[in-house]
Amino acid sequence: MLFVTLNTGAYPGGNDSLDGENTELESAQAENEAVGIVENFRKTLTAATSDYEGEYDWIMVTHHKSTQTVAKHAADSDIENYVDAGFEKLMDEFDVDFVLGGHDHVYSRSYVLNGNGERVSEKLDTINDPQGTIYLTGNCASDMQYYTPFEKVDKANNADYPILANGEKGSAAYLKGQTAENPADYLPVGNQEYNQEYSPSYAMFNVEGNTVSVKVYNIDGESDNPTSKQIDAFTVTKNKDGGLQSKGFENGKASLKLTQLARYDSGMTNADGGVMEIVDYNAKTGWAYTVNGQAGVLSAIPLSKLTDTGRIKPLDGNDIDISAVPAGAYTYKVMVWNSLSGQVPKVKAYSGSVTISE
Repeated sequence: MLFVTLNTGAYPGGNDSLDGENTELESAQAENEAVGIVENFRKTLTAATSDYEGEYDWIMVTHHKSTQTVAKHAADSDIENYVDAGFEKLMDEFDVDFVLGGHDHVYSRSYVLNGNGERVSEKLDTINDPQGTIYLTGNCASDMQYYTPFEKVDKANNADYPILANGEKGSAAYLKGQTAENPADYLPVGNQEYNQEYSPSYAMFNVEGNTVSVKVYNIDGESDNPTSKQIDAFTVTKNKDGGLQSKGFENGKASLKLTQLARYDSGMTNADGGVMEIVDYNAKTGWAYTVNGQAGVLSAIPLSKLTDTGRIKPLDGNDIDISAVPAGAYTYKVMVWNSLSGQVPKVKAYSGSVTISE
């Protein structure tokens, strides 16, 4: 992995922590000084990728204030200026895989984003051949200070930034998340995951050829004997396809003929082999669901866009820890079938929590 560090410590457009209420403060515009800074970043990336051409498979850019944050600095002028000046477009231009920022003292992970800040992936934890960049914001590692999403912003009068998941814009719209029934609607549109448990955090990157696996942890337990609690995990591969299609051994000998069009790899096995079981498919959403018996999670796999391409397609997926879903955060339906009377099944809807047992 090639690491490139860019200095975004300048505040093009002003420092909102000092003058965030100043209505005359320069907002993002084409001639702001971030344009020159981003052009210098292009020179740095050109030099780094040229000097190490052919020696790396992955690129990670590290810098100061995250452009994909979810908390106090989400509406800052300098972040908006960097984005408008083409910082994220530059990541696309150089095929940067990960951008690691900080400053906002809360962990967050973006969707795979293109240079225009648009989502180019579903909500996924296993991503094959992503056509964009994943932005990570690190939480505080020193236990010194933490920020809470929606609590406040440094620039409270920003009318057009950030752009939110529900299509609204600006700091006032973002702050509605404090009292919203579904706060996720008021997160910046690029955000997929965030966590704030007010504890030190760290991440482990495991790089093996064309696969990078990332696990993010919070420090947990007592300070004199701390443990680690996993709060996020995801895997990215460079796999474009899974090889030539294969046909069932009995093709030509039986009435049912099978051809493998795609494959999902959980990345886990046990002594008995595979760990995925109880597969089901939702024809309305186009997603398949299966239980990972080893990790204890529900894996959701998008199939709706699956096409016959002549080669096996590696399938992406999203792991859902049902036991961690808070009570009242979802609705589930139960089919009630009277086997004696043969009555048509009745569907009853229930909201709340579900008990997960061994």
